[in-house]
Amino acid sequence: MKPTKDSILKDIYELGIRHGDTVHVLADLLKVGYFEKSREYTLRAWIDILLEAVGEKGTITIAAYNFGFLRFTGFMRKNRFVFDRYCESGSGSLSKAFVNDERAVRSKHPTNSIVGIGFNAHRILDSHDHNALSYAPIGEIIKLKGKNLHLGTVDSRNVPMTFHYSEESLGVTLRHPLSGFTQQYFRDDQGNIRLFTRYGLGGCTRNCVHLHGLLVANDAIQYGYIGRGRSAVIDMKKSFDIIYDLMKENWNYFRCSDPRCLSCHGRGVKKVVKVPVLYAKTILGGLRNRLMKIDKN
Repeated sequence: MKPTKDSILKDIYELGIRHGDTVHVLADLLKVGYFEKSREYTLRAWIDILLEAVGEKGTITIAAYNFGFLRFTGFMRKNRFVFDRYCESGSGSLSKAFVNDERAVRSKHPTNSIVGIGFNAHRILDSHDHNALSYAPIGEIIKLKGKNLHLGTVDSRNVPMTFHYSEESLGVTLRHPLSGFTQQYFRDDQGNIRLFTRYGLGGCTRNCVHLHGLLVANDAIQYGYIGRGRSAVIDMKKSFDIIYDLMKENWNYFRCSDPRCLSCHGRGVKKVVKVPVLYAKTILGGLRNRLMKIDKN
């Protein structure tokens, strides 16, 4: 049966979203399968559905990231892209629709902005600027007993947003081998164009699929279908406590098995040596695979 607005709302409520909730959304609308007569109308309908689900006192937030450019290449980009309230999000079509909604509030962080609509949007986002860490708004959502809605995104790739906030809280993001490698231009409160350097990156999530069992065991997640998409609602405080404690005790719990992964295997005091070596291995590995493919043909 084709999903409708009413059936989508019913599915959302059955997963545990209620009026007054603060909900951070991670969405893959294609998997959910609810569409209207046009792309624009569909995205508008989705915003209305989510806001109706949380009601007048509720809040919806969603990532609106843009990832900047490699450090020291900014001289080529200064007049092409400067972050502001309406600059395009790189976090998917629903995120772009939220950015373009006049009711929305967008944080001022030059690379990791969050956009939101609702009762607590200003509280969550107003202090998130170039002086703040990348995932700081997640901490505010946790304080509000918020929920993380995975809308068609229950898979081996997408993880609770509290994973990256746990990394940030423990200083793990600052030890990422590529911390400080990306920059972005932005306008300050006086309208001047300034250069922002991003320190602190979220790490590899390949090994986070093992979290699902822990979330179930601690009653921190509820699964179901929204439309045709496998979805979930995660209690952000419970999931943060679980992930933070695991990471604090043993960060290697989340380390993936790919020896070429910079995030997992390029850290530590020897990263000045490790990072170039890992880059070389990645390049040579890609070249080898290419040669093998040619040889087979």
